Amino acid sequence: MERRSFTLAAVGALLAGYPLPAFAQGPARGTPQGTPVGSPLGDMLSLRSQGPGAQAPVAARYQAENVAFTFDRTGPSVRFEGAREIIALARQPAPMGGALYVNDVGEPVLRVSGLGGMTLFTAERPQGMPVAFVAMAAPNRLDDFRPDFDLGFWMRSVSSRITRQMGMRRQVAVIGDLDPKTPSALVADALTLAEQAFRKNAQRQRLRERMEHIDTVLVKDEGAGPAVRVTGHTLEIIIVPAKGLAGRPSSEKIARALAR
Repeated sequence: MERRSFTLAAVGALLAGYPLPAFAQGPARGTPQGTPVGSPLGDMLSLRSQGPGAQAPVAARYQAENVAFTFDRTGPSVRFEGAREIIALARQPAPMGGALYVNDVGEPVLRVSGLGGMTLFTAERPQGMPVAFVAMAAPNRLDDFRPDFDLGFWMRSVSSRITRQMGMRRQVAVIGDLDPKTPSALVADALTLAEQAFRKNAQRQRLRERMEHIDTVLVKDEGAGPAVRVTGHTLEIIIVPAKGLAGRPSSEKIARALAR
């Protein structure tokens, strides 16, 4: 099947008033130090079967001190309030029937005990914070785009913003090598996460200098798994549409690749 090929550089067009896909960068996670006890939520949050009809909510809003977030068990993923990135998580077994949910750079984000208690880990609180259930919520999903969504315009807009953030005189090109069936929402999200990574690193002079040679951002949908790497002057982002939200690298993973 013929693939879509984009070679785009902005010519001053800026994105204005167009809905962004739902994604967000939450607090950076650290390594848990100890195992604080989360707020027990009984049958509602238990990961184990507790009889007919007893199961954890598919998606719900939670609070841990001053941090609010939506945790979606399908995927699974977490989205922090006030941020846009949906952070895909991987589930790992924990002692006594519990589970540990980590992001794509291996950092713990949530721990759920076998009885349903939850603990949130952040860079500010690596020892963890107990989590309380707030309310049921809609699942974490990328926004649907209207039929006339212009992916090319989106890519030109990302190109313009990255160029401005880096203060470059030359335009950072955005290039896509994509199957026509690849969802535009996933491509747009992956590229905007790259933009976030540039913005984050550009705030520190040492990291900004490490990115100054980048003149191209390439997104592809061929590969065994989501990946990101810098090859020469190109930041290459590989997405896997079949994996949904877990099929694109997080902004943190992209930022780390740019910082090497």
